Amino acid sequence: ELVYIRCGTGTLLREAEAGNTVAFEIDASDPTYQTGWSVLVSGSARVVTDPRELEKVRHLPLRPWGTGAKAHVVAITMETVSGRHILDVREVATED
Repeated sequence: ELVYIRCGTGTLLREAEAGNTVAFEIDASDPTYQTGWSVLVSGSARVVTDPRELEKVRHLPLRPWGTGAKAHVVAITMETVSGRHILDVREVATED
């Protein structure tokens, strides 16, 4: 499995060009109910240059969140995946 990331010129692109191992983390939280989750993926990175793969990525719901040009696509091989889920405090209270 792969994680695709759009990026500009910078550290991620340089690491992918070198084929280095990188990490990608995504989190969500709800402070009202004190819930959340976090997922961390690490693995080797590469710049996507194959036209067929770029066409496939173009059809994914992959939109950059940050500002600036994100003209490059990096693929991260999911070599390790870890995560955690923080339960809703209301659910935890009813389990006791």
